[in-house]
Amino acid sequence: RDARVLLVLDAAQCERRSSSGCDEFACFLKGIFQGTKHVRVLLILDAPLDRSSDVGVAECVYSLYPLDVESSVRLFNFCCPHVQTEEDGRHLLERFVSDEERTSENIVYATHTHADLPRAGKRSNVDKVIHSGIPSRIFKLAHSIPKEEVIEVKSTLVG
Repeated sequence: RDARVLLVLDAAQCERRSSSGCDEFACFLKGIFQGTKHVRVLLILDAPLDRSSDVGVAECVYSLYPLDVESSVRLFNFCCPHVQTEEDGRHLLERFVSDEERTSENIVYATHTHADLPRAGKRSNVDKVIHSGIPSRIFKLAHSIPKEEVIEVKSTLVG
């Protein structure tokens, strides 16, 4: 009850309203805050909480942008159990990010959007997730992708 805790919840894709109109997510949060003394909650949401679902605490909203492509690939490489060597990681980085992009210190976001890339109409799910820049999607993909698909992606260089 007196422990200090930071609870991180990625609720960006969850449905916050049930069919009965009850805000179950707000009830869940209210229960956490009423039952604990020193808890902080970091919510990852696609939109701010509805004010009608007030849980009796202050809400600070921070807008964050998606990761650039290089950071997305590095996160994927770190999380994926099938990327086992530095060489594997380098191949995937070369697959998604040009040498010019990797060496430029001025690049903050990817210089290519999903639509700008060659063969944009034939992009794989891996390409779409990496270029989305959304860490939770990249993490989920990295842990669910079959080894054979990682090998295929590494061998298919974008030209």
